[in-house]
Amino acid sequence: NNPNGMAAFSARGPTDDGRIKPDIVAPGTNIISNHSHYPDASNLWAAHESNPDYVYSGGTSMAAPLVAGSAVLVREWLGLQGVTNPSGAAIKAILINTTANMAPGQYGIGATQEIPFDRPNNVVGWGRADLNFITAPAPFGIWLDDHSAGLSTSQVVNYASTQSRPLQVLTSTQPLRVMLTWTDPPASLSAASQLVNDLDLVVTGPGGTQYHGNTIAAGDRINNVEGVVISNPPLGQYTIQVRAFNVPIASQPYALTVNGPLKAQADPPTPTPATATPATPTSTPVTPPPTGSPTPVTPTSPSGTPTNTPVTPTGTVSTPTGTVSTPTVSVTPVTGTRRLYIPLITR
Repeated sequence: NNPNGMAAFSARGPTDDGRIKPDIVAPGTNIISNHSHYPDASNLWAAHESNPDYVYSGGTSMAAPLVAGSAVLVREWLGLQGVTNPSGAAIKAILINTTANMAPGQYGIGATQEIPFDRPNNVVGWGRADLNFITAPAPFGIWLDDHSAGLSTSQVVNYASTQSRPLQVLTSTQPLRVMLTWTDPPASLSAASQLVNDLDLVVTGPGGTQYHGNTIAAGDRINNVEGVVISNPPLGQYTIQVRAFNVPIASQPYALTVNGPLKAQADPPTPTPATATPATPTSTPVTPPPTGSPTPVTPTSPSGTPTNTPVTPTGTVSTPTGTVSTPTVSVTPVTGTRRLYIPLITR
């Protein structure tokens, strides 16, 4: 029941080809969930203490919906920021880049430490899903580039600090986090490595120090998620590069998100008050009215005599007969209790 602890039965990474998994984790033990009213429904982990409509449960059946719901909220938040149709990579990038750090875990440091301090790792990935960033106070800032224009091999996209995408760190008391994700094409099932299109992330600090995605200086050649976390970033301007190391299939779109103690966008300039200049009066000569006598105009009438031909309606108007009656409806109330059971079948 510790939010910074990993369930003993939760699977750890890596994958067979060495990729870091999981990407993200969420609470999955003793979670309150709805209880089915089907007569044969079980109480799962345990019945709720006071409300028969709920039970306790766990596993990915609880953790996965939590992350899915978080993804929906991220998509809604992006819409409020003007991103109306974000890619799956964009939502994934923000979810991963805003996780909570769980290290060292529920047992602390020492022989029983369960979570490494470095992220990412094969215990919690990048950490626990956390949406507190949505209401984080300044100087915390976050921005996203949902880069739909794909990259080809050897192409590079450079990012420098701008008003809309600031990269100037204001304080070292908050971490600077940069996350690059992309939706990779499927690989052959027999391939030794499942990564197809390979991009690299490089962040350069104000002193020229370079930080490489997943802390691999030579470039990560197996993961399609690359991140940089600088716990106490030096103050100043940063730059970012997204490099296409090898893109054998088509071109590769990506999503890049940055968050941390970033300089906010500049306020719009204050308008300068207008100075009123008095107008110089001018004189316009008046033209006297024309002289002479007006010539009368006599209107002429059209020739001929107009005629009016009356139209007499024909036919017979019938008045309906009969009596209109209001029907009487009797309602007999149904007494007693009725239950509707919807069977839940698990395969």
